[in-house]
Amino acid sequence: MGQAPSLPDDVVSDVLLRLAPRDIAASRRVCKSLRRVVDGHRLLRADLLPLSLGGIFLNHFQLRSATQFLSRPTTAAAVSGRLDYTLDACHPDNHFVPAPYVLDHCNGLLLLCHCVANPATQQWAPLPPDPALPQPPPPGMDFIIHSYLVFDPILSPNHFDLFIMPQVPFQLDPDAECEPVEWPPSAFILSVFSSKIGSWENRTFDREGEAAGTMPGMDPEIRRSCNERQSAYWRGSLYICCSNCFVMRISLSDNRYQVIKLPPPIFSKHGSRDRQQFYLGKSTKGIYCASVFSLYRSLLHVWFLNDLNEWVLEHDMDIFPILPNLDYGNRCDGPWILQQFDYHEHSDEDDSVVEDNREAIVEKEKSEAIVKQGKFEWDSDNDNVLEPGGRWETTDINFLGFHPFKEVVLLSLWNRVLAYHWSSSKLQDLGKLFPDFYLDRSHIYWHTLVEESFMYTPCWLGELPGKLN
Repeated sequence: MGQAPSLPDDVVSDVLLRLAPRDIAASRRVCKSLRRVVDGHRLLRADLLPLSLGGIFLNHFQLRSATQFLSRPTTAAAVSGRLDYTLDACHPDNHFVPAPYVLDHCNGLLLLCHCVANPATQQWAPLPPDPALPQPPPPGMDFIIHSYLVFDPILSPNHFDLFIMPQVPFQLDPDAECEPVEWPPSAFILSVFSSKIGSWENRTFDREGEAAGTMPGMDPEIRRSCNERQSAYWRGSLYICCSNCFVMRISLSDNRYQVIKLPPPIFSKHGSRDRQQFYLGKSTKGIYCASVFSLYRSLLHVWFLNDLNEWVLEHDMDIFPILPNLDYGNRCDGPWILQQFDYHEHSDEDDSVVEDNREAIVEKEKSEAIVKQGKFEWDSDNDNVLEPGGRWETTDINFLGFHPFKEVVLLSLWNRVLAYHWSSSKLQDLGKLFPDFYLDRSHIYWHTLVEESFMYTPCWLGELPGKLN
């Protein structure tokens, strides 16, 4: 590559265009000259990178067997949210067959309990069993464990990392006395799976700055509404909202981490501090945080995390007056289409029959999605704009996530998904939230909640170690 600087950029660009897209992305990391050519001539195809919101993966309350997929119409290749093909990653001697249930998402890759999958390319990579924790909880305490996926297709299009992160510890016996310990520890040892080496390793992350607090004393809040896992990857760092207490920023390049306080408490219209539920995500400029009061669910706040790790309030509004009076019994699709999956509907059939029909099912879903695209070309600025309708006082809004590329948050209002543009205070109806079989299974509706939702950005770049074909 020593001759590269003497060649005209146009010549180097013509040579690079002969490479596969993933090889072009890899060449960008070789030297500054190649990076200048790749970026200056826009050689990385935007349609292959995770640069658009392709849909939302939804985990509904008490529906652990099936993650649903609300997809955005697009002129690009249709993506099926059906994930049961990943069960081929299971060992044949394993009598326990896991459910194709999404645990996390990062730049087009999905984390399931048994594998990592790319719905756009129908590829998957099996995962080994979780290792023992390298750092036990403090004496007399325990903690909940979550896994977080990191995938950067620009830096490493063929590899991903998986982090096992303990949440804020809690006392096993609230009446027992425990020796005070700071949390998180100054040296945090985490189990990390690297697909590049194909195994787990222990990595030590040193803390910069102060700890979040002392245990016992901190009050970890178990999330009881939606989105239990709050995380976002941005420019080489993984941001995790730990037990609704603080945000941890993990720098992957130098194995350091920082504790970032959550935004300050906000008082309700009654003058009291209601319990705030915080939601971490990525949007137009970087890392954002939103809160919705648990007792007054129409009061929405949005903050942006600046370069000084300070939260800047960007939006503060009671959206109750503009909420629409929709027909919430409507089960029709909107401009977004709910792909409904009930993996147990053929449980009485022979496994070989299901296997033979699997490819046909996937192709049928893709074809149906393409047909529906012709009916619904969603304009995120103009289509399905709702008129204020005046909802009743018991309105209950749930936060689904941030649009990664627009000043928009996705909310749910009973059986509909709404897009709220916080810069213009405009609401749009995207479509239905719950699959028909989920609503029909009971005459009571207390179960109709979304536990977790993941903003899906399709990626056609890269190749995982294990493939379907």
